Amino acid sequence: MDWYKSYLAFGPRLSPGFHASPIYYYIFYPALIISHGNANSLIIFNLILATLSLGLFGYLGIKRFGTSFLLVIGMIGLFPWWSSIVLHPGNGYTYVIWLLLSLSCLWFELPLFFSALFLGLATSFHPAAIFAITLLFYEWFRRKHKFTRLLQIIFGFLLPWFPIIIFEIITKGYLFRQWYTHPKMGIFLQFQMNNLQSIVNSSYFNFPIALIILTLTLIALFSSSKRHRVWFFLTMINLSLFSIISLVPTHYLLGISCILMFVVMIILIQKLWGRWILFAMIMLYLFNTIFFTPYPTQSKRPISKIKNIVDVFVNKSKINKKNKIAVIAVLDYENKVPQADDYRFFLRMKGLDVLDVTNYSQADILIMFIEEKNFNYQKWSTWESDQFGSKKKIDETIIEGIKIITYLKKNN
Repeated sequence: MDWYKSYLAFGPRLSPGFHASPIYYYIFYPALIISHGNANSLIIFNLILATLSLGLFGYLGIKRFGTSFLLVIGMIGLFPWWSSIVLHPGNGYTYVIWLLLSLSCLWFELPLFFSALFLGLATSFHPAAIFAITLLFYEWFRRKHKFTRLLQIIFGFLLPWFPIIIFEIITKGYLFRQWYTHPKMGIFLQFQMNNLQSIVNSSYFNFPIALIILTLTLIALFSSSKRHRVWFFLTMINLSLFSIISLVPTHYLLGISCILMFVVMIILIQKLWGRWILFAMIMLYLFNTIFFTPYPTQSKRPISKIKNIVDVFVNKSKINKKNKIAVIAVLDYENKVPQADDYRFFLRMKGLDVLDVTNYSQADILIMFIEEKNFNYQKWSTWESDQFGSKKKIDETIIEGIKIITYLKKNN
């Protein structure tokens, strides 16, 4: 089974149609090895990464501002968007952990190479982290903008992308040619405010409170240093860019929201009244959580359910393990990329040869998992399914409410 070979070159295919770096796989792979393929190990490992990231931020902050900086750590830890990041290992969420590390190194003036490296890791997970690059180059300009430091920044930023860069050189631009032939640009210019409205309305950010903090920050800016003001206004410029692009999934907004909250917290912690505001907000959060926040509802897609569906399906279908398999899914949430990573993972753990998306033309069998009810799959076509080619349905089954369609390539 050689599905892993493509992972040595590139990572998951993103909505715009290009691939992330395979660093995403390298980082999580040891957790799977140690746990013998237990999917819950990904959550635990993501929690460890988040703890280390927030811990470094707290360590640097306490060295600079004293124990009062614990208010910042507590505030970030209580924000719903941070909890969501911690509990969702994956390129669409984990990138914010590396982004926080980059911002921490940048603000507390560690060598720019480390900030560039962590930002490179963040963007190699997901391109939504790229907005922090304006802050990185501002700091380079502010700190004696030497050419050698610029080279260090470029090298650090590109280091996580080296597997893709080397692959593109060897294959003479294979990924670019694939994207150029089959682009799937999910983002385009569209003057509207839907993304900003999404931030305001999202349960990730609890913006009635965040808006109060932001307003107080604007007041605090008048007595802040030039560096504070530049960081804040660069962040606001980046945030305004969301008003000229089409509506994106909420996890695209986590990066810019992290930058905004980072800057706001840093400004407030330096004011006595700002520290009192942070303390009051933490108390308000705790009071609201204890007395008014309902208990979390059970996930509609728990790992145990996905694993059991795959187990039952594989035992029932008796698919030949020599067959090369393509997998797509219609998921009942906002992710429109039908790569079915969770199903693919458990199918591979059962020993099936599930191909990478870009190799679906070589597959013998296509398996479609349909979670959305009343979905007209007969007329559904995506770049991923089109790669498989002409097909005929050989099986249809329903397991725990999930419809599973199996197709065989017609020329077989």
